[in-house]
Amino acid sequence: MISPPAAEEWTTQQLLAMADRLVRRSQDRALTDLGLTHAAVTALQGLAAGPQSQNQLAARIRVRAQTMGGILTRLDAAGFITRVRDPRNRRRIEAALTSTGRTALEKARRTEIDLLPPGSSEPGTLRRELIKVIASFSSPAADPARAAAASSDAAATTFRARTPSTGNEGLAGSGHDGP
Repeated sequence: MISPPAAEEWTTQQLLAMADRLVRRSQDRALTDLGLTHAAVTALQGLAAGPQSQNQLAARIRVRAQTMGGILTRLDAAGFITRVRDPRNRRRIEAALTSTGRTALEKARRTEIDLLPPGSSEPGTLRRELIKVIASFSSPAADPARAAAASSDAAATTFRARTPSTGNEGLAGSGHDGP
């Protein structure tokens, strides 16, 4: 096995970033024959759990809803998913896998497994370690901006709960300045 000259000196974060780039590039080349990309497979995998709205799916796989919208549009056009109105809430549209999408996902999973280099570490061990890394970065404490926003939201809720109401909230700029 040939390794990049400086790889032994790289930090774990640099190794993860390089592995991510190389795996995605290789995966995208292999998935082209299936009409898929890494992002599309991730969305299909998220939908394997059942129909979901665009926002639910975006939150589940940690991308922006706008990004997910583009991915779902391409998957719908290719026949991998359908979009239907939720009968319980007509404003909500859910995406669901089609049988073609399910078949494509199964083929993509086999393709991903085949991409692992021969002689690499035991895939189960690598998976467990990567799951630990993802879990540690997914907690609110690991994301200072998310933790600060949650703290700020909690403080604002507490402040609103303790502030007496004048009945004029939300009337700013309406010409009504209160009693």
